[in-house]
Amino acid sequence: MPIPGAGMSSGVITLGVMLSSAVNANGRSSALTAPHGPSQQLLLRSCLQAAGLDPQAMNALQMHSNGTPLGDPIEVGAASAVLLQVRISFNL
Repeated sequence: MPIPGAGMSSGVITLGVMLSSAVNANGRSSALTAPHGPSQQLLLRSCLQAAGLDPQAMNALQMHSNGTPLGDPIEVGAASAVLLQVRISFNL
């Protein structure tokens, strides 16, 4: 996918463009600070839809990640469920 305005302009090299971002309130979870996997998946799917992207078009993802043994696996699992869904089905 071509990046709009990519290239060199006034000595600045465009490395990427953020097409969409999203924030959620996690919905129901096991604790106040614990992420909710299904809400994370819904958030990522809606963000991809707003950007007009398929999951396989993603090549980078920045996550909140506090480095906690509770939250990180839930967030990574949610991202994997959305972003790897198409890739896994093609490899079967």
